[in-house]
Amino acid sequence: MRLLLKFRILAAVIVLVTGGFTLGNLYAELLRPSPPYSLTTARIPTDGQIAAARLAVTIAPLRTDLKADLALALATRALQGKAVFVPDLNQAAQLAAQRALLAGPHDARIWLMLGQLQAQRSIRDPQIAESLKMSYFTATNSLDLVSTRLNAVVSTASVTDADLKELARGDIRLILTRRPDLKLVLLDIYRHGSPAGQQFIEESVKTIDPSFSLTRQQ
Repeated sequence: MRLLLKFRILAAVIVLVTGGFTLGNLYAELLRPSPPYSLTTARIPTDGQIAAARLAVTIAPLRTDLKADLALALATRALQGKAVFVPDLNQAAQLAAQRALLAGPHDARIWLMLGQLQAQRSIRDPQIAESLKMSYFTATNSLDLVSTRLNAVVSTASVTDADLKELARGDIRLILTRRPDLKLVLLDIYRHGSPAGQQFIEESVKTIDPSFSLTRQQ
């Protein structure tokens, strides 16, 4: 009888814990923005939406996707002005990104976003190159990231990193050889790049597709 009682207690505990996790995940899913924020979103999250994203992470702390959602929401808010740097907001977004990467280091979006946040704080931050390289390592030739990532490389001092240049050259090769519809995007990235970034694009284009003129098509 005593063994049976222990079994029933254990079974009841398992049911309660499982039920708690299920209900927590369900409630967290209801709090999740639909669709979630992305690096190219035009939607700027409100204070209430960010609070909801924080609550979702608190309720379901094992959900790496919810941590990524919170990081993306905070980064969207921090980067939306670009010309307006808010140190506290940038720091909060970087902290959320780091926590998301601890839980899910495979997410190339978060690595890229972290690099953007570091660049917003200082375009000469040596950590930018490391973050961007991790974004490439976790999602090489990703069409969803190619324009944002290439722009981040050529607009900061990270373009001097030899390994990162080779990775970024793959994005340029992808555009010139497989995605001609993105050539106008490449031109726009070139126009807004740093002098060193523009030189890198010019050299890459000459190597990959000499017939493509960056100056003639401006």
